[in-house]
Amino acid sequence: MRRFYLFLLLLLSFIPGFTLAQDSPDTTSVSLDSLDYSARKIIYHVDKEQIKLIEKAFIKYHNSYIHSDSMLIDLDKKIAFSHGESELFDGQQKIFGSTIYYNIESEEGLLFDGRTKFEDGYYAGAKFRKVGKDVLDIDNAKFTTCEDESQYFIFSPKFRIFLDEKIVAKPVVLYINYFPVLVLPFATFPINQERRSGFLLPEPGYNNTEGKFLKDIAYFLSLGDYADMLFSIDLMELTGIEFRYRARYIKRYILDGRIDSRFLYYHEQLNDDYRLRWSIDAYHKQILSPYSNLMLKADFVSDADIRKTSDDQETRMDQSLHSYIFYNYLKNKNSFNTTLDYKKDLIDQDQTYYSKIYYSPNNSSFSISGYCDFRAYIYPQKTDRMTLKLPSISFRLNSMNLAKIFNKQASESSILNKIYFSYNNTLLHYGEVNTNDPTLAQLLYEDTYDSLGNYISEHREGVKHILSLKYTDDLFKYFKFQQSLNYNEIWEDKDKNNKKFVRGFDYNSSTSLSTNIYGVFSFSKGRLKALRHIITPNITYTMHPDFTKNDRFYNFSSISISKSDRSEKISLGLTNMLQAKVIDKEGKLKELNDLFSWKTSLSYDFQKKPKGFSTLSHTINTMPFNMTLGTTTLNFSNSFKGVQDFYTMNVTNYSLSATLSLKGNLDYLNYYPVKPTFKMKGISADEECCNGSQKRETKPWDITSSFSYSKNTETGYYSSGLHNTLHVNLTKNWSLTYSNYYNFKENELISQSIDVYRDLHCWQLKFGWNKSGDYWSYRLEIKVKKLPDLKFLQTDSKSYY
Repeated sequence: MRRFYLFLLLLLSFIPGFTLAQDSPDTTSVSLDSLDYSARKIIYHVDKEQIKLIEKAFIKYHNSYIHSDSMLIDLDKKIAFSHGESELFDGQQKIFGSTIYYNIESEEGLLFDGRTKFEDGYYAGAKFRKVGKDVLDIDNAKFTTCEDESQYFIFSPKFRIFLDEKIVAKPVVLYINYFPVLVLPFATFPINQERRSGFLLPEPGYNNTEGKFLKDIAYFLSLGDYADMLFSIDLMELTGIEFRYRARYIKRYILDGRIDSRFLYYHEQLNDDYRLRWSIDAYHKQILSPYSNLMLKADFVSDADIRKTSDDQETRMDQSLHSYIFYNYLKNKNSFNTTLDYKKDLIDQDQTYYSKIYYSPNNSSFSISGYCDFRAYIYPQKTDRMTLKLPSISFRLNSMNLAKIFNKQASESSILNKIYFSYNNTLLHYGEVNTNDPTLAQLLYEDTYDSLGNYISEHREGVKHILSLKYTDDLFKYFKFQQSLNYNEIWEDKDKNNKKFVRGFDYNSSTSLSTNIYGVFSFSKGRLKALRHIITPNITYTMHPDFTKNDRFYNFSSISISKSDRSEKISLGLTNMLQAKVIDKEGKLKELNDLFSWKTSLSYDFQKKPKGFSTLSHTINTMPFNMTLGTTTLNFSNSFKGVQDFYTMNVTNYSLSATLSLKGNLDYLNYYPVKPTFKMKGISADEECCNGSQKRETKPWDITSSFSYSKNTETGYYSSGLHNTLHVNLTKNWSLTYSNYYNFKENELISQSIDVYRDLHCWQLKFGWNKSGDYWSYRLEIKVKKLPDLKFLQTDSKSYY
């Protein structure tokens, strides 16, 4: 059959207009048995069943092709042989070389002086052999992720690539600037970007605290697309062993969680003994249905000092634990949730346990809710205290005007639309227990006392009613008037005189009046078009009669009424606001609200003559100020709060906070561009930074300072601090970040950190140093960007253990 095809092709070559061997610049294409080939000249050897392709030879078979200067196709042996600079494409992989032997039927090949790029790596070798569908062998191979091989490359006489999986080589020599720096008997590393299980590269080193160490002896376990685990061990010469377990899982709209745990078996040098310390930090959130979700958090430690062993500064400074379980259900305004909560102060060792079950069906007019909760306060070397509310039931009639309550149609000016009524009712059983070992009766209902009459357990039942009546209106169109009356009544199981089923009440009224006064200033020139000054004065009168007779009633939780003397008080307030309209750079009118605000308040109590005036309180805020000067942006914001004695006008206490930031961009020029030595035709990109020309690049910088100051002039106590952060690129490739916190009161630099980054083309250098209190640490790391496991690392620290 092949001879018939060749005979037919030779016959056709004599037909005018169809020439297989020609010297014209056109390329002749032929298809034979799913084999497509073309060249400027095609020569057939019928007896040998060979085809010679000369000049721009091209052969394609299914998804593979070869392109070279010349090529020989042997139909009998089913091989193709190329001469000169050749290109082999197999599926998605392109390989360049000088000579190619290719088996057309088995799709296996041999390539000399080959080079290719796969994923993020460049490969070159004396011989490339395709020995399987997805397997390549390379003799005397070079591998690098950088176009400039002088940066680094890995050499191995035997190099095997499992496409989309891994690389195996033996032996391995690492060259940096063509100088051998590391030799290994064999090496294997993944080239697949997907997560997969396997051992991670450990980190050896030495520091003054831990001595010689080998850290992150770790195994990563992939559990599909949504979860993974990490098991790691640190071996430290002087301090012991640390085991860490981490798990993560996430599935969008369903669940999200993590587990971080540490188990540290370390040597206490003072006691010359080993001690086990541990910490567990876990979080879980799960959407159970469109209406309900569950959240859990576990935060536990063996002791407070375990936090001080962490490399993370925020973890070292956090001296509290918080764990909880929370379930919530919300549908059609019906809400149910339950909570179990635990908190602990690691410094004072105080603990709080809290549990609550809550349910509330709601509608637009009223709401009903009921809940039960229990709290236990645990104090070291003190008597524990527990409180419970079992149950607490509330009913609330939302505030509505009389027209809606009586279902009357009324105009907006009708008094029925101006009077609002609301009602709230609470029923509660409340108990307090002061003992470390309560009985069930003491916890739930029994009142017990010690020999001195102090209660050990005490329980109270009560009901509270709150009624509110409010009238609002606009007087003379310019004044907002409001009159309100509030009435509170409680029913209790007994009073302090041991009288059963008692009733008490209080009430108060308030009247307020406010208005807005506007002043507008217009400008015809410039970008500022108008200023508006808004003055808002308000006055409120509140009063309630003498309720000292209510002293016989218990106040517990929300069941309480006033026990104070008669009160008549006028409260005065004045707010000044400045707003503006400006024309922006684009010529559009822009409003600047709250450009400046100053709020002042004062009250007078008629029952405290002759000095019934309270202190004057001031709050001043300014809108953040932004100004652009070329490529630099200035931002400033501040606020002030102060309190004055009305009679002396002396400032009794005040606080000030201000933030100033500068941001901009700088141009950097690469004066010493790198010309790569590992460029491959058709593979390497012609980057401007690497072709010998100078390249200009713009990078951001910023400086931020935040100042805070507060002082009580009567006691003399004050606090003052300054946070500073600087980020700048010293050159195109050098960047520096520095931050600190300075306490002016103590005249002490509390904490500071320095981070230096250097872009080394295919490498990067990172140096970090931080200090807080007596703790300090530094970390120097130089690594390949695309191979983070290939790195040089040096660390040291002064820790607390």
